[in-house]
Amino acid sequence: LKSGGGGGGGSSETTTEMRPFYAVKNHGPLKHILLVDDAVSTRKMMSRLLKNCGCTTQEACNGQECLDIIIKQEQQSSNSTLQNKIELILMDHEMPIMNGPTAT
Repeated sequence: LKSGGGGGGGSSETTTEMRPFYAVKNHGPLKHILLVDDAVSTRKMMSRLLKNCGCTTQEACNGQECLDIIIKQEQQSSNSTLQNKIELILMDHEMPIMNGPTAT
């Protein structure tokens, strides 16, 4: 977020610049992120923010669903190259069925 102007009665201008999301320096931008949260509104908001940064997202509503997605991806990756390989998981702490720490 950049803020212009300051003092002297001039108007201030605020702009937002979206940049690719980097996990590790020199790794390059993340492409596919798994969002795990029981709150639909949180998943939708995070998904929109990450898509604005050039990421694709996948969603799960609890830790068990997250593990199911990862296991399925691992089974598929042995047979073929995956286009949307999960590179990062953003997980809530408290969820029904299986919480974040247990899934991790």
